[in-house]
Amino acid sequence: MPVDSFRGHSGVVSWVDFVRFRVSPGRAESLLSARSGAIEAFRRRRGLRAAYLVKLEQGEWLDVFVWEGDEAANDSFPTGADLPEVVGYMDHMTEVLGEERGILVEGDIQGG
Repeated sequence: MPVDSFRGHSGVVSWVDFVRFRVSPGRAESLLSARSGAIEAFRRRRGLRAAYLVKLEQGEWLDVFVWEGDEAANDSFPTGADLPEVVGYMDHMTEVLGEERGILVEGDIQGG
């Protein structure tokens, strides 16, 4: 089934952006602070359902953004770079290793 035509059980499609990047040693704390500002800026814009940051090995990180529909996703990446908070966050990325976008097919969050 083509990604563009998939609809979830409720008819609402959540788009997910994945950004894998490196951060210079010693910048993790400032990265987290800058990311908080970027998340708030995205929330003000609209459509951000969830965001997850995963620390990988060897100075690599994976940021995951879940958007309420393709319009919200398209409005936020890459155009989010017009928000000063997002630019500040991106400045902490030494190297972007990859970016992907897809549709959330199934999700299950337990607890709170």
